[in-house]
Amino acid sequence: MPVAMTVGQYGVIVIDDNGRLLWEWKHPNVAMYGLDVDPETGNFYVALYNRIMEVTRTGRVVWQFSSPETIGLHSLQRTPEGTILVACAPYDRVLEID
Repeated sequence: MPVAMTVGQYGVIVIDDNGRLLWEWKHPNVAMYGLDVDPETGNFYVALYNRIMEVTRTGRVVWQFSSPETIGLHSLQRTPEGTILVACAPYDRVLEID
């Protein structure tokens, strides 16, 4: 099932193969820069500019990682080991979050 991030709308949408909207989640005030979905739980992981969140399909935040500074977290990906790799754009580095 296709999943997309709507950067201009500050949210995540799930659509069917015909492009029909099946589900959406919107964050009230922060642009998103990365998205990954856990195929087992359906939870999604989203990179907001200074934090990473795991969110259920009901919109409940399971956990979040916040940076003490605004560091430009982008492009996240879950690893087979269960950690999350996140690019930190301004500093040319990658964080691994356990």
